[in-house]
Amino acid sequence: MVCGLNMPVKGEEKSDVSNNSSQIFGIVWDKNKKKEKKSDFGKQMWKNANISWDVYKSDDYRWRNFGLGTGYGHNFKSDKKAYWLVGLNINFGKYTLYKGGIYNPNLTNNISLSTTSFSIPAVVGYNVYRNRLMGLGTKVYTGPILEFITSLKQDGINYNEVTHYTNGDIQKLQLGWTVGANFRFLYMLSARLAYSYYLTNLFSNDNSLNRSAVTFTVGL
Repeated sequence: MVCGLNMPVKGEEKSDVSNNSSQIFGIVWDKNKKKEKKSDFGKQMWKNANISWDVYKSDDYRWRNFGLGTGYGHNFKSDKKAYWLVGLNINFGKYTLYKGGIYNPNLTNNISLSTTSFSIPAVVGYNVYRNRLMGLGTKVYTGPILEFITSLKQDGINYNEVTHYTNGDIQKLQLGWTVGANFRFLYMLSARLAYSYYLTNLFSNDNSLNRSAVTFTVGL
C-alpha cells in the first residue's frame, strides 16, 4: 500500500491518480500491488493426513504395521498434472518370527518383535484421471522411503541395545522404495494401494530379513 497526503496548493495543478490506483481522503492504494500469498502448510497437513495398514506373511515370518502420517507437496510448474510430495509417518510394527523358520531356527516358540519408527517417504506422481464434476481422481506415484527405528521390544521387554537375536543386531536405519496409486472419491475421501520393498535388511547378518508389504491407506 502506497500512502500519500494530497494537499493542493493554489495556482498548482492537482496530481493525477492513475487508473490502477484508488484515492480516498488523500490516501492512495495501488491496485497492481500483489497480495502476499498465505502459506498453505497447515491446510496441506490436514488434507494429506492418513491412516495406513501394512501386512505381509510368509512361511518364516509375518509383518504387520499400523501408521499415522501426513505430507506436504505441490504440482510442478512445467506440468500441472505432475507433483511431488514429502511425508512424515509414525509407524507401529509387529514381527512374528515363526519357530523353525530361517529367522528363528533354534527355538521352539515364536518370537514377537515390536518396533516404533518414523519414516519419510518422498514421491513423485502423476494425475492420470480427474473428473471435477464427480470429484473423482486417480494418481500414480513412486519414490524412496527413509525410516528410522526408534524403539524395539521382544515379547514386550524393552532393549536399549539390540544384541540378543540369533540373526544379529537390528539395523535401525532403513531404506525402501514404494510404488502405488491414489484414488479420490467425492472430493472428501481418498484411498491408496501401494507395494513397498525395503532394500536394507532388518537384521545385520547374512541371513537377513528384507521387508516387503502391500499397503492400504485411507485419508482425507
